[in-house]
Amino acid sequence: MEGFGAAIYVFRVAPNSFFRVFKGLWFPICFSLICIALILLLGGYVSAVVVEAMFVVAGFVFVKAHVPRCYVLTTRGVVVKRLMGDVFIPYGEVLRVWKASVEEVFRDFRVESWFLTHTALWVFKQLMSPRMSYDGEKVYFYTTDPERTVIIECYGRRKYYISPGEPKEFLKVISIFLGGKALKSKS
Repeated sequence: MEGFGAAIYVFRVAPNSFFRVFKGLWFPICFSLICIALILLLGGYVSAVVVEAMFVVAGFVFVKAHVPRCYVLTTRGVVVKRLMGDVFIPYGEVLRVWKASVEEVFRDFRVESWFLTHTALWVFKQLMSPRMSYDGEKVYFYTTDPERTVIIECYGRRKYYISPGEPKEFLKVISIFLGGKALKSKS
């Protein structure tokens, strides 16, 4: 946690059913596809199948590398831990934090809310567009479950969407650092 302050509390990511299955299957699937690709390559059967297998493997690795692993409250801010590139949100930049309703999450994504209704598409959207901009407002998307989403609103018209496994506990602990900025809901 070098540079982010001392870790105070670690929150697990709220996995939905897709993530529970995906987490256990991503390595066997990737390993199997690599083996098949190597057998085809060594056997002289280089074709589109090999290329497709490599793309699938790369897709699984990309997903695994960018999905949040946990959320850490430190002495200086909130850290979204990922395999590739942690995200740091300093307490000094936070305007307020609240537990979002599913309707609010979909409303905040406006036109694209239809895209978020299916879990696999939810994951795809999270990975392909971790940062979106609406009329100058930047939205950073590090969530896995729309029902447990917590929104961290910061100065500079930025919002971070995260989904700790225990959103109420997250708000309780972060309120120690933020005081009245941590709300149970936006209203």
